[in-house]
Amino acid sequence: MGNVRAILVGKPQDKKYFAEYKQILLKKTAKFNTPILYNVNIGHAYPRTALPYGALTQINFEKPEIKIMESWFA
Repeated sequence: MGNVRAILVGKPQDKKYFAEYKQILLKKTAKFNTPILYNVNIGHAYPRTALPYGALTQINFEKPEIKIMESWFA
């Protein structure tokens, strides 16, 4: 996990198992002190949003907000 700078966690559909997922993730990542943003509208929950792989991204954990800093299309 040395190259991971943050983790984005999608919102579980119907918020099912959210607390369980969060506890497991916190336990597994505790020694890395990696910032985690939960309940992002990606994956299987509504509304859905696509995120491009490998794009330069800025994450504001205070708001919370995600900004893609470069073009999504070549």
